[in-house]
Amino acid sequence: MTPDLKKIREKIRALRNKTVANGCTEAEANAAMAMAFDLMGKYGLDDGDIAFEQLRTNSFAGRRSIVDNLWSVVGKVCSCHVYFEKTERTRIVYTGRPADVAVAEYLHELLSGAVKFATTEFRKLPEYTKRRKAKTRNAAVKAFQSALVARLARCLGDLWWSRAKASSSVEQFLLGHDAHIKRISADIARRGVEFSKTRSLKLPDRRFDGARVAGYQAGGKVAIEPGVGGVSGKPLLLQGGGND
Repeated sequence: MTPDLKKIREKIRALRNKTVANGCTEAEANAAMAMAFDLMGKYGLDDGDIAFEQLRTNSFAGRRSIVDNLWSVVGKVCSCHVYFEKTERTRIVYTGRPADVAVAEYLHELLSGAVKFATTEFRKLPEYTKRRKAKTRNAAVKAFQSALVARLARCLGDLWWSRAKASSSVEQFLLGHDAHIKRISADIARRGVEFSKTRSLKLPDRRFDGARVAGYQAGGKVAIEPGVGGVSGKPLLLQGGGND
């Protein structure tokens, strides 16, 4: 039976507000993330019965930004194919099994919100306020976000690797993941989808290393760790409280 994506998303949305920032305990926030990952296993389909769903969501800014480097890593953790789609603005498209797409949506919104909050806080710091021109202030934000995103992406990669190690066979997990993504890619190709071409974004020079340090430190406050909680053995996302 094909899972009802609407119902899965409703369950995911019910977990969204269970964060430390919203008054939950860290244990409650951890449990919410564990439940989100449980959905991927509970509603996952057998390989022969895969019915792919798509989620289109806006990029971090009106045009492609350094923050958008996160979404391919989110896709990997959630076993989804990710590509950029150019319409009136750049959009991110996740394709995968219904439960996988729902968890990708959860992580996408969670991390997007975390980056927005961290960037707002950065704009209060001397590393930003000492800049007098809009150009250098924008460069400082870009440097800050590049380091923040790099740290979050690394932690997401650790989370994905923890899922591999928790499986019965790491080799089979990796082979199965690659085969799964290839099936999704083949399905997308059959639809004749054209991807937007992307290019590497130029990063600010060494004058903005202070902003990079601040970004790295901010990444530690949204600590994504491959922890194990309760009897489920599922990875957890810790809402803040990272140590530097």
